[in-house]
Amino acid sequence: MTTTGQHVDREHPILAAYAQLEAVLAGVAQSPAWSMGDLEAREALLADARVRSQLEGLGIRVLAHAHRTGAADSVGATSVASWLAHHTRVTAVEAHRRVKHAVAVEERHGPVEAALVAGDLRAGQAHEIVWAVDALPDEVDPAVRAQAREHLLAEAAHHDAKALRVLGKRVLDVVAPEAGEAQLAQQLDAEEKAAEAAQRFTMSDDGHGRTYGRFTLPTWKADFLRKALQAHASPPAARVVVRLRRGWVRRSVTTSPATRPRSSPTLVG
Repeated sequence: MTTTGQHVDREHPILAAYAQLEAVLAGVAQSPAWSMGDLEAREALLADARVRSQLEGLGIRVLAHAHRTGAADSVGATSVASWLAHHTRVTAVEAHRRVKHAVAVEERHGPVEAALVAGDLRAGQAHEIVWAVDALPDEVDPAVRAQAREHLLAEAAHHDAKALRVLGKRVLDVVAPEAGEAQLAQQLDAEEKAAEAAQRFTMSDDGHGRTYGRFTLPTWKADFLRKALQAHASPPAARVVVRLRRGWVRRSVTTSPATRPRSSPTLVG
């Protein structure tokens, strides 16, 4: 608490909570963990996960507020993200990612923030849920978006962030099957167009009987190429046909052009 003349500035409850937490943690900084029993260790790890989630949720709330009000403008910083990167020694990319995520949660995903602050959701899970819901097509109804978020929040009680990413890609199939089919069709069409646009094929002869190539192809075209190359690189075994004609033995050797010798005797006495 600070006093200016007759005005008393009370410390904000969030800032006061951070100060108290720092003091408490400083008090146990030198406490060894070797004296903990197995049960105590397990309980401490679970408590650690909950507290980290709560701090993540609180940090999102503060960071979104700082961005919205331009809290770093008064100290000459170009943005809150730049100020954060400088003073906390995280990369600029990470700082901007944090701000973007915080704004998304604060503006569109209140239930995600609430789950974090309650300690029920992990930071990685929150990222995947926000990403999945924001990635839904623009024409998806807000009510359906809310259903998708609630479904993923419920699934977060049973799945980690990696599994939530997979579930998030098909969430419309669960909450709105018709919309999910349309979204899948759009995704496949976009993937095919991107693959076609990115295809490349180059070959170069080294002058010593070898040719090297590099390519980027759509998967369906690569499958055809693979079969053709494998058939050429792995020819069928040579077949030897022995025939009798006028006392001579004729050996007819059938091979592929790639393995056929330049000169092969056909008549053997």
